[in-house]
Amino acid sequence: MKKTVSIIAISCMTLLAGCSSDQGAEPATDPATQQPAPQTAPAHPEVHTQEHPADHPAMPGHPPQAAPANQQQAKVLSVTHAAGYTYVEVELDGRTTWVAASPVNVKTGDTVSWSGGAPMQNFTSKSLRKTFDEIIFVDQVSVVN
Repeated sequence: MKKTVSIIAISCMTLLAGCSSDQGAEPATDPATQQPAPQTAPAHPEVHTQEHPADHPAMPGHPPQAAPANQQQAKVLSVTHAAGYTYVEVELDGRTTWVAASPVNVKTGDTVSWSGGAPMQNFTSKSLRKTFDEIIFVDQVSVVN
């Protein structure tokens, strides 16, 4: 069985090599007379050109990364921890709403930030036995102050 698979694999490679786009191309020249290819920029950016994560301090010689366009920031009015979530009541744009995230150490009066999220209307938490008029589920809440 191994011999059959090996023979088929070798046959396929030979067939593919014979069907390459080099057919009809000019014959290869003597390697001693060929000029080296000119140096070009790499196709992929170097490691030092990559952006830093949003919470990473800027490194010398690198511009600081801009905050995500959908970043929100608000003052904490109350906090509840339940069922593997931290529920944070915040004042956002002059109205009260809730933000739910993975557990985080936050207290009333803190300023928190988050980005993105999935807003839900009339969400009922079984563990809290509470219905939220509006709640935003986010991956992470960070304390700003």
